[in-house]
Amino acid sequence: MTDIERKEQSIDHETYMNIFLKGQEHTKPSKETLQLISDMKGELKDDIKNIEIALAELPKKLIDELDKKYVSKEKFYPIKVLVFGFTGIILASAIGALVNLVIKQ
Repeated sequence: MTDIERKEQSIDHETYMNIFLKGQEHTKPSKETLQLISDMKGELKDDIKNIEIALAELPKKLIDELDKKYVSKEKFYPIKVLVFGFTGIILASAIGALVNLVIKQ
């Protein structure tokens, strides 16, 4: 680079400050930007409401899924009584047979 090119590239302090201050003006949000932010804010509120609704419905869906896969205690009680009854009868007859074998000998 020649000295002339360097002088053309160099900027004095006043010019630099003018450019800097103009750049600061561009950092202020424009009306369009503020409108976009406002629109996005409304969309976010709607999304949050939809998520809240989905979360409110989630326990109902989980209960429905559990009802499909598992049996409640009320529905299981008669089966429980039958299984324990038959198990008791089988154990009692097995113990009775062992006692009968011991007494006979």
